[in-house]
Amino acid sequence: MNLVELAEAKIRDSGEYVSLVFEGRNITTLEMERSSKRLASALRSLGVKRGDRVIVQMPNRPEVFQSFGAIWRIGAAVVPVNHMIGADESSYIYRDCGGATLISSTDFLPQIEACRASVPALTDVILVGDSVAKGYHSYHQLVDGSPEESSMADSSNDDLAAIVYTAGTTGRPKGVMHSHQSLYYSGRIFYEQVPVPEGNVSVFVLPMCHIYGITCMVAAYFHKRGKAIILSSFTIDKIFEAIQAHKGNLFVGVPTLYVYMLLHPDPKEYDLSSMKWWISGSAALAPETWHEGLRL
Repeated sequence: MNLVELAEAKIRDSGEYVSLVFEGRNITTLEMERSSKRLASALRSLGVKRGDRVIVQMPNRPEVFQSFGAIWRIGAAVVPVNHMIGADESSYIYRDCGGATLISSTDFLPQIEACRASVPALTDVILVGDSVAKGYHSYHQLVDGSPEESSMADSSNDDLAAIVYTAGTTGRPKGVMHSHQSLYYSGRIFYEQVPVPEGNVSVFVLPMCHIYGITCMVAAYFHKRGKAIILSSFTIDKIFEAIQAHKGNLFVGVPTLYVYMLLHPDPKEYDLSSMKWWISGSAALAPETWHEGLRL
């Protein structure tokens, strides 16, 4: 099983519709699939092959989700890395995972340059941004100039899909290996436990460098015609503004986010009446936070 099969099955079942909204731009399922297929073709042209590790390090944006699909399509493994860590920790992860290809953003070029000095194996860096320096690949030029990759690696259930690194609070970060099957069941269990109807509108802030965010992405493959409002950076006000503007009805967060929501001086200044599901995970939610949250 290849996780990309789920995404393609969803398009066959539901057709084309707006699945992502990012910085005011509506993006359809077919647009995402075509960009992901072109990126897969570009990665192949750079020499990425089945079993290789491809690092993805940038805040949430459509290109992150396209990258996951492209990497899986050719049978490689995603190594999602937190964009907020420093150059020393990033360099360690680059070396430890053995990745030779990095997909990131021009915003992080100084850090990337600092890392490359100590990671000679990192040969290809693909950057999202308007102006890409010499010696780096432009993400959008690669995608726009590549044909759509129609083939898909025939991955087995146990094939490596992702290496997700721990926070490294008690030592160096450790790469946790996830197969296509393990991510499939993580997403399916989440989907089955949260009976969200067709056409839900979620405000998505979970970082894709954590298994929680990846699980939610895979769970979305099972939902019909859902739409996600992607926030690459956020405050509580930005979250509330997105809910109000897009009539969001689903939010998935961590306990700390809900504590901060309850500390907002005036949540009633926003129209949150469309919300139906406030979901918490990754840590235990204190009962008092749950009960206080009912007033949002």
